[in-house]
Amino acid sequence: SCKTKREAADWLKAEGFNVIDDGKSKPVKKPEKGSNRAAGPKMKPVATWDYVDQNGELLFQVVRMEDGTLNKKGKKNKTYTQRRRPRDNDPPELIKGDWVYKTDDLRMVPYRLPDLQRDIDAGSYIFITEGEKAADFLIEHGIAATTNARGAGKWQPEISPYFEGADVIILPDNDPQSAYANGKLKFHDDGRPVFVGKDHAEMVAMNLHGVANSVRILDLPELPLWGDVVEWFKEKNGDVDTLYELT
Repeated sequence: SCKTKREAADWLKAEGFNVIDDGKSKPVKKPEKGSNRAAGPKMKPVATWDYVDQNGELLFQVVRMEDGTLNKKGKKNKTYTQRRRPRDNDPPELIKGDWVYKTDDLRMVPYRLPDLQRDIDAGSYIFITEGEKAADFLIEHGIAATTNARGAGKWQPEISPYFEGADVIILPDNDPQSAYANGKLKFHDDGRPVFVGKDHAEMVAMNLHGVANSVRILDLPELPLWGDVVEWFKEKNGDVDTLYELT
């Protein structure tokens, strides 16, 4: 019954399917007779991260979904979605249990906003990671950290003002050059190769330039391919003191 690609994507995410969605609203093409596009294990929630306002009130959750299989990199197949609590004016068909997965009108904030504001006031370095898992890892080690929802390339300008006066350190993931399904490498329109982690870090830096007190990008030494700060700690014997020395 979905009339647009947007509606179809929202429904599939709510049902737990892995969806590649460009966010555009286009007519849905009916599958050919006998098509089985939804075949395979069903995506199920395995982890959630709360995004809250200044007072700690829940705005939305980021949900990690897995289907129990591995991808070509040997890592678990996963996808991420967002969900919020129902509102009084939500139509019943949008509500799935205790949640609504239609989240295009969310108020965007940095992850762990109240902690971020306290850390900035305390004069701490603020480390920005690509993803909540890495931010949590640093926080567990006593390091002030945050991230943005929706992943690489999804930094929203509306969250930049929260970093006013902060000394920011951005930690990019070590992604190889992106490629199409046929193996052809991806390039930006100006000819630069596409590196998802590096490009995201530069996007964050540009958005925070002139807002934060200082902005730096820290490329961790010997970071494994596809790795982030978590792998640097676990596989390259990284530690808190060394991280601050490099900073």
